[in-house]
Amino acid sequence: MANFITRLFGKAAPRKQQPFNINLIGQTITVYPYSMDTYLKKGYQGNSVIYGMISKIASKSSEVPGVLYKVKKGKSIERYKAISKSYTPDGLGRMLTTKNNTLDEVPDTDQFARLLAKPNPSQSEAEFRRSVLTMKLIYGGSPVYANMGETKAQVYSVYSYPTPNVRLQADESLMNFSNAWLNFGGRDIPLPREQVYYLRYLNPDINIQGSHLYGQSPMMAGLKNLKASNENVEFMAFMYEKRGANGLFTPKTSEDAARSGSVPGGVDGMRTTLDQLIADRIGSGTSRPYFNMPLDYLSFGMDADELKVIEGDEQLTKGLARLYDFPLPLLSLESSTDNNYQNAIKYLVSNTCYGHLVDYRDMINDWLLPLAGADGYYWDFDITEMPELQSDIKALAEWLTKTEAVTFNEVRDALKYDRLDLPYMNEPLISGSKKPISLLDASEAMIEPNMLAGDN
Repeated sequence: MANFITRLFGKAAPRKQQPFNINLIGQTITVYPYSMDTYLKKGYQGNSVIYGMISKIASKSSEVPGVLYKVKKGKSIERYKAISKSYTPDGLGRMLTTKNNTLDEVPDTDQFARLLAKPNPSQSEAEFRRSVLTMKLIYGGSPVYANMGETKAQVYSVYSYPTPNVRLQADESLMNFSNAWLNFGGRDIPLPREQVYYLRYLNPDINIQGSHLYGQSPMMAGLKNLKASNENVEFMAFMYEKRGANGLFTPKTSEDAARSGSVPGGVDGMRTTLDQLIADRIGSGTSRPYFNMPLDYLSFGMDADELKVIEGDEQLTKGLARLYDFPLPLLSLESSTDNNYQNAIKYLVSNTCYGHLVDYRDMINDWLLPLAGADGYYWDFDITEMPELQSDIKALAEWLTKTEAVTFNEVRDALKYDRLDLPYMNEPLISGSKKPISLLDASEAMIEPNMLAGDN
C-alpha cells in the first residue's frame, strides 16, 4: 500500500509553502510543521488577544472537577456518551439521570483514581489538563506520553510533551502515526507507539509527508488576521509614542487673553516662546516649562486615520475570537454590562470549554485507562459543579419537584445531595389531588354519567 501511495502522490506538483521546518540541533535533524514557531512567538507570546483567549479557555477548562467512576450498566454507558457530547439546559436532566443510573463514583484511594489525581510528580490533574489543552490550542495538537517503565506492567505517570519536540511518522493509511520520537538535548528518543496519544484538531489537508497528523491550529485559519493584528498593535504603539499631544494652548480667561496682546510679539510671540521653552527645557530634561499666565489645553483628539486604526483593531479582534469560539464580551470588559458578562462566561464554560473537555475525556477513557488496565472504569468531568451553570441547576431542580415521574432521591442527585435511605424516597412523586378519571364520580369529573360507561 505504501508503494501505491508513493506512486500516486509522487508526481504531484511541489508545494509553494513547505509543510515542514527542518531544525538541525547538534547531529540531529528535527522536522516539524512550518507554522509552529509562528503560532508560539507571533501568536501566544506575541499577541495579547490570542494569549488571553487561550489562557482563559485552558484555565477555565481545568477548573471543572474530574471524577473517576465504575460502570454499573455496560449498555447505558454508550447512551450516556452520546447524550453528553454537548451541553444544553433542556437536556441536563436526562444527562444527569442517565449518568446516575450508569456510573458509581470510586473512592479517592483507588489506584487508578490516585494516578489520575496526580498524573506525574510535577502536576496535579488540573495542571496536567491545562498543559494538554494549552498545547492543543496553540499548535493544533498535544502529544501525551504514558510512562510504563521497562516492564510495561502498569502506567506509572503521564506527561504532556511540548508539541514542537515530538515528531510523528505516518502509517500506511496516512490517517494515524506508526512511530513517534521526542527530541531532547539534540537527540531523537524513540517513544513506544502504544504509549503515545496525540490530542488534536482535525486537519483535512492530508499529505504523504504526514503534516496533517499534527492537527490544525486555529491560528492557521487566521494567519492573516494574526499578522494584521500584530502590525496594528505596533502601529498604535508607534503612534502614541511618536505623535505626542495634539491640541491647543489657550489663555484661561478673557483677561488672560487680553494680556496676551501685551506680550512681546503678541500671540505669535507666545507660541514661539512656548515652543522654545518646551524644546529647551523638556528636551534637555533640566526643568519644566513655565509661562507668565495660566493656560488651558484643548485636545484635538484623534484624526480620521487614527480612528480607522482603532476600528480596524476591533474587527481583527472579532476575527481572532471566532477562531476559538470565544465570547466577545470577555475581550471588552469596559463595554460589557454585568448581564452580558455573565452570559458570556456561561457560554465559554458550556460551549467552548465543554467541547475541549469531551475530547480530553475521550483520550482518558479510550486510551489511558485501557492502557493502565482499568477495565470497567470511566472518567468524566462534572460541569454541574461550575458556578456559571448554577442557574440551570436551579431551574432543573424546580422542574423536577413539579414532575411526577421522578423520585425525591433523583431530585437530590440533581442538587448534588447524598441520597437518603428512607421509605418512599425512591418512589415517584405523585400529587395527592390527582386521581385516575375512572375513580372519580360524575360530579367530581363534571361530565355526563354515561361517558363513564363508555357512551358518547
